[in-house]
Amino acid sequence: MNRAWADAFVEGLAQAGVSRAVVCPGARSAPLAMALARCSAIDTIPVLDERSAAFIGLGVGKAGRGPAVILCTSGSAGAHMLPAVIEADAAGVPLLIVTADRPPEARDGLHRQTTEQLSFFAGRSRKTVVLGCPSDVEDSWPGVAARQAVEATIGDLPGPVHVNAPFREPLGPSHG
Repeated sequence: MNRAWADAFVEGLAQAGVSRAVVCPGARSAPLAMALARCSAIDTIPVLDERSAAFIGLGVGKAGRGPAVILCTSGSAGAHMLPAVIEADAAGVPLLIVTADRPPEARDGLHRQTTEQLSFFAGRSRKTVVLGCPSDVEDSWPGVAARQAVEATIGDLPGPVHVNAPFREPLGPSHG
């Protein structure tokens, strides 16, 4: 289920014209990272550090190559992108931050690295899109949400957009 949902989201990004993604490693973001790797329309750059990744994405936007997608795992990883989001906001540069997240039932603070992610970029992003877990949303929603997020980042007031993507386990392919 995670694979089909992630593939639909990435296909929506490609349909909306996204051609570059910067991917930071992490288990929670694995479904989207693998979907980006499978998508021939989007060049994917792996970067270990979230802050550096966000500034690479900012550079892509400043160069006029459309919004880059910056993907990171859950927890504090997204918070490291705030400096680049602030710059993108001030300069009107398209930037699409995608943070993987735990499902709602696992955001109780008892799990390691549980962080409330939706407010990371409050007041600095043009829009925040909450995708919902794959089993909780219609199959067409990921592609629609991806296209809406890209439109918001390049629209009348270009700038950063935050997409929060929760996943339930298993996060990767099962091997029996």
